[in-house]
Amino acid sequence: EGLSVLNLGGNLGRICIDAMDRGASRAVGIDFRKDVMDAVNAYCRKRGNGAEFYGVDVNDGAAALKRIVGEQPFDMVFALAIWSHVDQKELWEIIDSCCGQTCVFEDNAPSRVGNVAAVERTLRDQLSFNEVEFLGFTCDRGIRSVFRLQR
Repeated sequence: EGLSVLNLGGNLGRICIDAMDRGASRAVGIDFRKDVMDAVNAYCRKRGNGAEFYGVDVNDGAAALKRIVGEQPFDMVFALAIWSHVDQKELWEIIDSCCGQTCVFEDNAPSRVGNVAAVERTLRDQLSFNEVEFLGFTCDRGIRSVFRLQR
């Protein structure tokens, strides 16, 4: 409640819609598919849910994203199952510059599941968080490791 949320690769907007329903002060989802983001915005307007969605490609970088969503860091950033689909350098920069407190990071390459330590090392090497905690595995669409990164 009261937190701001950014969902990178927001797909159909569920994270942001739920965040607003739970009292978030702001929830922004981005995805490279502008038509999907337009449809989710229309759905939210109809429901009276204040979540915002923008057709933005992570590969365009942090500066491009901030021109659209503003400079203010978000309390929480979700980066779920997009790591292998985007330029990793741009993703790391966006997470580092847009996250004020907590990032929930989900891997999306089953081949890395057997090497959680390597994923954790990558997160520690590429991002500037004080804590990197392995939370476990998701299994909804294949097994993926999930981490909480804390400032």
